Amino acid sequence: MLRNISQQIHQDGEAQEAIEASLAQTFAERKQRNLAALAQYYPQLLDHVHVGFSEDCLSVFCTKAAQPNLVDFASGRCWYGVDGEAEVAREVDAYLSKAFKINLHDDDVIAPQEALSHYGGTTFVDVRSWCDQRVSPGPLPHTVPLMICFGLGLATYLDLFDRARSVEAYLVYEPSVDVFNTSLQTYDWAGFFERAIEQGRKVYLQIGNNAGSLDDDLKYIKSAHDIEEAFVYRHSCHPEMDACYQYLISRNYRWGDLIEGKVDLYPFHHPLDDVSPRSEDVYYLCRPSLSIEEQEKWREAKMRFFNNIQAFMQYYPNIAEAFYSYTPLAWHLFLDKEGCWNIYNSSRGVALYGYNASEAVDHEVEWFRKFPNKEDALLDNTGGKLWWYRHFFYVNQFRRMCKSDERKLSSMPDYVPGLILLGMGLGYQLQSLSQLHSLQNIYICEPNHDFFYASLYVVDWDSILSSTDKNGGRCYLNLGDDGSHLSSDLVGQFSRIGVYNVINAYIYQSYYHPVLQKAAFDLRNELKVLVSMGEYFEHAAYGLSHMQHVFAQGRTYLARRDIASQCSDSLGVPVIVVGNGPSLDENISFLKSNRDRFIVVSCGTALKPLYKSGIKPDFHAEVEQTYCTYKWISSIKDDDYLSDIVLLTINGVHPETAKLFGSVAMALKVGEGSTHAYEKSVCPESEFLSVEYSFPTVSNCALSLLSHFGFKEVYLMGVDLGYITPGEHHSKLSDYYVETSEGSRLEVYDFAKAHGMIAVPGNFRDYVYSKHEFRISAQIIERLLSCSPHLQCFNCSDGARINGAMPMKAGDIATSEAFDRQQWMSDFLQRGFHQPERSLGLFTGFNEYYNSMMFHADVRAFLSWLKRQDITSRKELELFSVRQREIFSQSLIRKHSLFFYFYWGSMSYITALIMKLGYLVDDEALCMEKVNQGIGLWIAYVEDTYQRYVIYPEKVESTNVVNPNW
Repeated sequence: MLRNISQQIHQDGEAQEAIEASLAQTFAERKQRNLAALAQYYPQLLDHVHVGFSEDCLSVFCTKAAQPNLVDFASGRCWYGVDGEAEVAREVDAYLSKAFKINLHDDDVIAPQEALSHYGGTTFVDVRSWCDQRVSPGPLPHTVPLMICFGLGLATYLDLFDRARSVEAYLVYEPSVDVFNTSLQTYDWAGFFERAIEQGRKVYLQIGNNAGSLDDDLKYIKSAHDIEEAFVYRHSCHPEMDACYQYLISRNYRWGDLIEGKVDLYPFHHPLDDVSPRSEDVYYLCRPSLSIEEQEKWREAKMRFFNNIQAFMQYYPNIAEAFYSYTPLAWHLFLDKEGCWNIYNSSRGVALYGYNASEAVDHEVEWFRKFPNKEDALLDNTGGKLWWYRHFFYVNQFRRMCKSDERKLSSMPDYVPGLILLGMGLGYQLQSLSQLHSLQNIYICEPNHDFFYASLYVVDWDSILSSTDKNGGRCYLNLGDDGSHLSSDLVGQFSRIGVYNVINAYIYQSYYHPVLQKAAFDLRNELKVLVSMGEYFEHAAYGLSHMQHVFAQGRTYLARRDIASQCSDSLGVPVIVVGNGPSLDENISFLKSNRDRFIVVSCGTALKPLYKSGIKPDFHAEVEQTYCTYKWISSIKDDDYLSDIVLLTINGVHPETAKLFGSVAMALKVGEGSTHAYEKSVCPESEFLSVEYSFPTVSNCALSLLSHFGFKEVYLMGVDLGYITPGEHHSKLSDYYVETSEGSRLEVYDFAKAHGMIAVPGNFRDYVYSKHEFRISAQIIERLLSCSPHLQCFNCSDGARINGAMPMKAGDIATSEAFDRQQWMSDFLQRGFHQPERSLGLFTGFNEYYNSMMFHADVRAFLSWLKRQDITSRKELELFSVRQREIFSQSLIRKHSLFFYFYWGSMSYITALIMKLGYLVDDEALCMEKVNQGIGLWIAYVEDTYQRYVIYPEKVESTNVVNPNW
């Protein structure tokens, strides 16, 4: 279960603060008494107290029921439910009647039970058969010679055992120092120790111990106290402790084997075996025997399974085929005492759902419906250095409208355009939400195949799939991923329907798992990066204007569609792609020594370090539209140096940047408005190369072009996409640093503070630091390489790992003979590219094809239609969205107007914001007021940008950058 802290505290902040304040003094006083008791009775434990907090990130908080609880403040996951006291009391009460006993001596050999059996007609292991492989539990006797406790938690169970039985000795294992530290605030250790002294009870607290010393501890206790038997209780789960616990209660347990070191135990670290720290033991949840009621439920479940398989055969046949004969690896379905379907882990003996699962799931669903988690990637996009664009001015107006009502945030509306389900378990939450709401698009990430398979017996997938299909949507399933592709796959799905639609998608995580936690974190950050790279009016307008200006310069070579075959005999030369990462400085000497053996492509700001080192690349790659690129490059005051270099780029590069170089080698970028406008008019796709995977960094652009050109051998140097030491994030020879009077190099600005720091796997080391844009860059390169079997890529950069690029030190490269690079470049440009005369002709043809009068007419007609809109209901709002898209599509069909290409991206973006306003609060009438205000902003947006364009249609981008080196 999720057990998120937000579900367990008051939504009223003042009420929660009052509860916390009322118990704060109690906690503080109790801790002081406990510390004094430790000093008196167990002074060795004070060392643990003074260690402080470990990596577990645990803390105490008070639930709305005024009870203490533990929370992992890194994830928000709580250990106990809202009423933790009742939960522990129920658990102890169940243990009193079903306690596990072990003997501290060897008995006659007990034959193992029969082989595991399965529920009839399924591949699930019968939970009772699994339980029979363990020691049969019995009532806990009145006198307990030794209680072995795995896990401490809040420690309140100790008092419950003391009241119910006479325990002569405790052996308690708690691996986490954090847990023990928190218990000093919540449990009366002083009283516990005093009772132990009075009653002669022995207490062995093994703090920071995962039960690895169990054999030695039991040998000592047995000899010291002449104990022949002990009882085993598990309060919390832990990978190492559970291995000990499962062995002790298994029929394979032998005292002699344990103390003689003959037992090999393996911790449960496999991702399939990850469980919550307070997972419920399946022994206390399963039914003792197979009843007629249970048989009937299994019959219904098998019928449901076959119906679901048929449904998947219709919509997703590959999934149906994969799971029709599937056998679970670790998790098996069972029916619990309450008549609810549950699933248990056959290695650790715990269930995914706890006691009264149905009620707990209903509570979580209702909480989510009342306080849904909706992504705000669009509202968070301020534009960065492009903040002055009119697009971001109007987005900021929408942000203010939304934030003004943030205290009255709405519950989930009846119609939900998108639901992202991170982990589905048995699918209870999905079933409920699909019945209570009209879900259009559902994105499901379930890393555990066992869970999805079991859901086919529990959830009515037939109705879910048919419902989304009826609503004009789809159900996207990412199953069995280890977490490395969850976020990128989701991003890919959003890209197909429009990244901007993510603003109306709700994110629901149904259970905790490290894979899902990381996926949720990555998804939110990567969507923000992708949204920031999406198209809108200025981007489209500058893209077209820049193409026209660059083509008019008469120096542009446009890549042929068949460049790889035209130049097949020239593409075996090795290429080095040079980025401006910090490890470039280590490879400068290699580049200088072997300059004539490679084609060298510099990327972005790497050109300055190469210039300072006396290295002239053959190509220089740029990808940005902004004037900033001109400022960076023009800081090299050497026209002869630049004029010998060919600019390698995609459409949209700034014309002033293009002028700096001798010539321009260009391909078209897939998905750009300017690309579509040219391809639909004067650039037949059969003649001109268009490339994918060319974003978000210039290194992506360079590598994408080289792959599409057909090169076979590429080395990456300085393409670090990360850094080892904060403050050393680019080449020290670059303009990211300024030289002081003492000769040292200082950062121009605090890079880590400005962009954040995340740890990612390293190429030559365990990890390096990076930022989210760089992380996406590495993922995009990985996708490119997976689609480029002809390309061998070697990563010589001491930065982020790039799967598919083989790590290789520059010194290990087997260098080839030097060759005539000038002749090679001339031949390559002649055979692989349309000559500059062709791009000049495209410039003329484009202006003749598109009719400015038709563009003006489309804008005026669209504005006239917008001004007539008066939305009064959410249904009308949906129709408004559909009608807008129809208007744009009709303009595209008519051809000869740039209206679609200029405004399609902005329309998608702003419509998503208007839709957000429509569901901002529960009051529909109030929302419609906001919607109409939003349409008013959209009208102002179109009028503003249109008027500016009419005044200066050939305007180029003008974002400036200041650097103390220039």
